[in-house]
Amino acid sequence: MDGGVEGNSTTEPNMLIEPLLRNTNYFDVYDYLIFSGLLFLTLIIGLYYALFEKQETVAEYLMGGKQMSLFPIAFSLIASSISAISILGMPAEVYTYGTQFALIGGVEFLVATANAFLFLPVFFKLQLTTVFQGGIKAVVWTDTFQTFSMLAGVILVSVLGTIKAGGISEVYRKSYESGRIEIFNMDPNPLVRHTFWTIVVGNFFGWLSGSSTSQAIHQRCLSLPTLTKARLALLSLAIGSFMFVSLGAYTGLVAYSYYQDCDPVTSKVVKKPDQIIPYFIMEFAHKVPGFPGIFLGALFSAALSTLSTVLNAASGVVLEDLIQSRRKVRLSEAKASKALKVITALLGALCLSLVTFVDLMGTVLQGAIIGGVAAVSSLAFLSFGSQTAIAAKSIKYVTKPLSVAGCLGSNSSSLYDPAFITGSPFDNHIPLHDDVFWVFRISYMYYPMTGLLVMISVGVIASYLTGFQDLSKINPDLISPICQRFLPKETENEQNECQTNLVNMQPASERQVNEQAKAETGEESEGRLL
Repeated sequence: MDGGVEGNSTTEPNMLIEPLLRNTNYFDVYDYLIFSGLLFLTLIIGLYYALFEKQETVAEYLMGGKQMSLFPIAFSLIASSISAISILGMPAEVYTYGTQFALIGGVEFLVATANAFLFLPVFFKLQLTTVFQGGIKAVVWTDTFQTFSMLAGVILVSVLGTIKAGGISEVYRKSYESGRIEIFNMDPNPLVRHTFWTIVVGNFFGWLSGSSTSQAIHQRCLSLPTLTKARLALLSLAIGSFMFVSLGAYTGLVAYSYYQDCDPVTSKVVKKPDQIIPYFIMEFAHKVPGFPGIFLGALFSAALSTLSTVLNAASGVVLEDLIQSRRKVRLSEAKASKALKVITALLGALCLSLVTFVDLMGTVLQGAIIGGVAAVSSLAFLSFGSQTAIAAKSIKYVTKPLSVAGCLGSNSSSLYDPAFITGSPFDNHIPLHDDVFWVFRISYMYYPMTGLLVMISVGVIASYLTGFQDLSKINPDLISPICQRFLPKETENEQNECQTNLVNMQPASERQVNEQAKAETGEESEGRLL
């Protein structure tokens, strides 16, 4: 990308970034030892549960026998929700645009509350296996270890970066003066990229849609013996997400304070804002032996925790929905358990083979079907139009001020890339070029809510035209508790019939596990489920 220099400067480009190019630090033996050690410990945990804690039945492999404790489940939820992209992306977002986006950490508490009381009770009562499966024990304990690894890496970057930048007060002063500390931007304009409303309202629907029926989340919640513990696990997820978002946002402010007068992105030392934190770490890596290895271990822990969660959840779906459902005689428990492990390995190999292509990428039944298709089509229309306009540079989002005035040999005040125009400290990030159709300029945070509204609206109309379903024939166990009050009251025989049908849908091994869990938790636990 071409850049320009403000002012009359005759400085050679290589002299402009000379101090940054002096960064020639590489991994040393300590980094390799620490990084290898973290991966080795992850491998050991998996091997232990594979060799010494064998799960011979499907229910044991998928649900941990419903006897998992809250501690590892909570950390597993946190680990699987934090990806390597999050660890690198949050600091880069705050570095470039300010702290408004960090408000998503608080939104997670709203999402967890809605999930715990609207959706989780339904899945917890059904106890079905086709939607929430995956090898559980090895995954949750490796996730627990990887959570601490991620936490250590992020905290270490924040602490050492703060010292390097001159202290907390200096970080705050520079960030405030540049307008990067911004939380309560109450502008209701939906065309503004990030405001209080786009983050809270838009992100609420975005995260809720992803977590309310998530295999990765609910398979862990269903491995706990009671609904109360499952709800506490979701609360722990909210706390952990808030903590990582806050640390990531602060790290972005620390990086800006350090590079306030010599921005690596503007000066072309790094190509993308996502590369700032790794470059920042290598700036002072030689002073803390093993530090780059710890941070790289944190990135790999974030990536592996997410990957292991997806692989094990997907294996259960493949077995139950693609294999068992097509067989006249279901596989035995022993064969099904072995098949799950083979499927997981094959899916892992498939994911690894697709890594090569990652670099090619850029930064009522009728009513339900019709509504879903309409929602997907509308979102595809919005996304395609918006991304096309951004690629053509017809939409440009204003960043917070970036400068290279402090780079050696530069007498200019700032540089700018046409795709990321340097703005005033308190600019609201309104996309430029009003000639772009206004729909394509709507904040991307509103896309999930838009899809939901389109799906419900079109779905209701389609249901009206094709005929609404008789509410008296709906199984109340499939409805969220808050909505069950609107259903017609059933007779006792109808309720018993619904319960019998649900039990018959479950594999024999899982029915045994569920009955055992109910016996151990007693009547009090059963009351919670209702």
